[in-house]
Amino acid sequence: MLNDALQTIGLLGGIAGAVLVAGPTPRQRAAGFATWIAGNGAWVAFAALTGSLYLGAQFGVFLLLSGVGLRTNLKELRVSKLALERQMNQKVLVNDL
Repeated sequence: MLNDALQTIGLLGGIAGAVLVAGPTPRQRAAGFATWIAGNGAWVAFAALTGSLYLGAQFGVFLLLSGVGLRTNLKELRVSKLALERQMNQKVLVNDL
């Protein structure tokens, strides 16, 4: 029962994450990486329960890379937000002249 649940989470997390990571915005891509973290974590847990060393190693690496991807896209999102705020502040300053 637990093995089936972990495999289902892993499967759906992998597919949904791929769809989201293909998206155009950093927010959508970050959601995809977060989804991959859940899915890859489920596969790592499944591998641990079943003694599947190679599967666990593969998805362990994917899990780490998903964390890096999430961090990168969240950083890009913050930078985009700051750039937009600066642009809006410049427009306010120009309008005040």
